[in-house]
Amino acid sequence: MRIIFMGTPQYAVPFLRSLLDSGEEVAGVVTMPDRPVGRSQEIKEPPVKEFARRNNIPVLQPVKINEPVSLERIKNWNPDLAVVVGFGQILSQKLLDLPKLGCINVHFSLLPKYRGASPIQAAIMNGEEKTGITTMFLVRKLDSGPVLQQKEISIEEKDNAVTLTEKLTNLGVEVLKDTVSLVKQGKAKAKEQEESQASYAPLLAKESGLIDWHKSSRELYNFVRGLYPWPGSFTHYQSQDGKKHMMKIWEAEEIHKIELANSNTADGAVLDILKGHGLAVKCGTGGLLLTRIQSEGGKVMPAYNFVIGHHLKKGDVLG
Repeated sequence: MRIIFMGTPQYAVPFLRSLLDSGEEVAGVVTMPDRPVGRSQEIKEPPVKEFARRNNIPVLQPVKINEPVSLERIKNWNPDLAVVVGFGQILSQKLLDLPKLGCINVHFSLLPKYRGASPIQAAIMNGEEKTGITTMFLVRKLDSGPVLQQKEISIEEKDNAVTLTEKLTNLGVEVLKDTVSLVKQGKAKAKEQEESQASYAPLLAKESGLIDWHKSSRELYNFVRGLYPWPGSFTHYQSQDGKKHMMKIWEAEEIHKIELANSNTADGAVLDILKGHGLAVKCGTGGLLLTRIQSEGGKVMPAYNFVIGHHLKKGDVLG
């Protein structure tokens, strides 16, 4: 069976590798164009492209996947099936119709829950106890296609977006392998999604990480975990010269038992500075212990070291 693989980020690479390891014929790879990365803005290849080149697989990097020239290239690969994992562009109906057996998408949630671009982050931020992998046939409407297979996994107390992505990737590789086998044998049974149960996880932006200290400590603990490492959660503090600066929060812990100075203590106020541990901050309910912090343009460091270097003190208000 001739397969085209469409994907871009690092987490898509194991899925492509799995198809090769299973003996499938990968006729071509479609990925996003090379882009500038980091502060130096050095032009780098997408991880999927790097892997494809090392394995001598033809690569297509269209700026617009649905342009006639791109469609013609894919048509010439004569695909039986397309597998899509984190590609990054919307596919037209003309493209969806090119593979004889359709296009399979691997989505990192238990659809119809958390359709959209950030299902892993949304699951953690919303305090879900479980999530999972869904394979489905792609249709024009976002993440709404008939479900082929689903498997769930628990979200652990200490999981963040990185660790949960790793777990879901490992699970997803196995689910995709089973799905492709069923499609290949003509035994795949697809089930329509229940539209009334659908929810959405929109694309995240840098400003998505701004902390609202009026929320509970549990909500903010989940918020920090869900947005690690990108876009990252952040707040602001005031330096001795009166200027406002950004503070990125890399790690935090929920404080279950907390004594407030008085009922008028502001949300976001520094309640205590714990030597060797970090910065205790009042939330709408409870408190959050900030343990690893980064100043704007600075290095990630233990929060206590940050406090000493930036002269934060008890009673200062973040936000």
